[in-house]
Amino acid sequence: MYKAILFSFDGGYVTDHKADTIQGVWDKIADQGSRWFFYPFSFVIKDLPGGTLHTQRIVDAPDFPYLDALKGLNIRNAGKSIADNADVLEEILNAWIVFYQSYQIIDSFKQRTKRGGELWIKHN
Repeated sequence: MYKAILFSFDGGYVTDHKADTIQGVWDKIADQGSRWFFYPFSFVIKDLPGGTLHTQRIVDAPDFPYLDALKGLNIRNAGKSIADNADVLEEILNAWIVFYQSYQIIDSFKQRTKRGGELWIKHN
């Protein structure tokens, strides 16, 4: 059994989304909406009953700059690392959001202006 652990910029965390597989947890994270808005960094850990949570290790991490390097760390060290690098993470996250929104705009433009497989621009 696995579950999600979601970190905030200050290293605080919550757990949620239990599933039998790692992919099952990622699927639930993808469908969570804004429920954990203030905990933007999601990872997967094993759900070990009776264990101390902060000593458990991250078993899967997003393919995202810096965050993928936290795979294998225990929860305490991952939270400390996130808190210690919050300013860098905020810049990376903001850059990703701008990139993603730009991609969506470009993709939308391409879909609206595609004619016969070729990109065309209407001139007035």
